[in-house]
Amino acid sequence: MPVLIIILLFPLMAWAQTLNSDTGSSSNEGGANNELRFQPELLLDEDFYVVSNLRFTLLHEIAHAVIDEHSVPVLGGQEQAADQVAIMLLLMLGEPLMALEKGRSERINRELLEALLAISSEWYIEWQQAIDANNVVYWDEHPLPIQRFYDVTCLAYGSQPDLLEIVRRDHWLPVERAWGCGVSFAKSRDALVWLASRVSYARFDEHWRLKEVDRQQAHDAAKFPGHLELHWQPALSQTDKELVTRFKSKLQLEHLIDDLNRVLKLPRDIPIHMEPLCNEGNAWWNSEQESIVVCYKLLGDFLHNARSVPDMIKRFEGMP
Repeated sequence: MPVLIIILLFPLMAWAQTLNSDTGSSSNEGGANNELRFQPELLLDEDFYVVSNLRFTLLHEIAHAVIDEHSVPVLGGQEQAADQVAIMLLLMLGEPLMALEKGRSERINRELLEALLAISSEWYIEWQQAIDANNVVYWDEHPLPIQRFYDVTCLAYGSQPDLLEIVRRDHWLPVERAWGCGVSFAKSRDALVWLASRVSYARFDEHWRLKEVDRQQAHDAAKFPGHLELHWQPALSQTDKELVTRFKSKLQLEHLIDDLNRVLKLPRDIPIHMEPLCNEGNAWWNSEQESIVVCYKLLGDFLHNARSVPDMIKRFEGMP
């Protein structure tokens, strides 16, 4: 199952020696160790970067809502759990990230892969900003962005150690951590299979891919009449108006919500408010009001950070 494959692996692989492919193809057919090669393109597109991160942020908050509404027991941190559920939802709603083709090695869903690249890049940029500003917050309930980097890189490596050996060999993942990553991935996969069977109308097939189940045949469908409801509040400032005008249609959040409502089990309606009245770029699940808030200012923050991607790529390319 490709649930957590490559989300933080390729920000390093793509900008290191491993991705200097002269063909630009999305897979390597017959190279040493069959290691993946990938040439990122969409990552440098500011709009794509913003859309990818905003959609992931919304899924992260929806994951919080699902965990609360189903009283899912969580060990290891709510934020870590929400990250993993958000990735699962991303991969539930589209084509698999990686798929086997007859007579060929794995092909990569380039758009999904680069969306995951954009998400991981945001974490890395936020970490660098905190370091540069001497403003690293250790007490927050969210893991440090650099911790997310290593945790998910470990899961990615553990999913395909032979295929992704370049990660350990090029020192992106210390060998001491890499030893246990296969076990970590297997446990995460089993946890996600268990979760999907309880909070969605989807099941895994023999290839660890999620398949939708006919809701009419689901015996507990009547117990979960709830839906996600998206509400765009009017933008007030000129900046917010420009952001909404630029990104609203590209985000396609209505389609995302429709897809989620098709597969998620919700006991009650959950409103999602796209909100102008925020002091900072943020998003959160309000468990008391049973609603989700996503601030327009978050779009501006993502756009600002998207402009740091070229410099970040140069930094990685210059690493020994």
